[in-house]
Amino acid sequence: MARRPSGRNKTQLPKVLEIAGQPIPVVKDAATEIYVAENGEWPKWPLTTLLVDFPWMEEGANFDLLNLIPGHGMGARVEARVIEIKVVVEVHKGKYGQVRRKVLVEADRDASFFALGIR
Repeated sequence: MARRPSGRNKTQLPKVLEIAGQPIPVVKDAATEIYVAENGEWPKWPLTTLLVDFPWMEEGANFDLLNLIPGHGMGARVEARVIEIKVVVEVHKGKYGQVRRKVLVEADRDASFFALGIR
């Protein structure tokens, strides 16, 4: 079996340049972090991080959390309701920064995938 050439194991995205020749960052520079409230408070860690910004997530919005962890209640579905949102814009050296939308949701904490201690 032939070995893979080293150094280029990852797929590289094409670089898009603006008129001034500066590269435009890829979408991974945005994230939505989903936090499940613990007694109405923000927990230390998010349940999951999505590598895209979801501007439709507003206070009062409802959506489902679906457990896709094999062997640990896979397929369990829990309804979540957005109770608070914090948007953080991270400024870095250079022209571009990052946006992180932190979403606090109320959900049934007795659901199978919360009992696993997933953070």
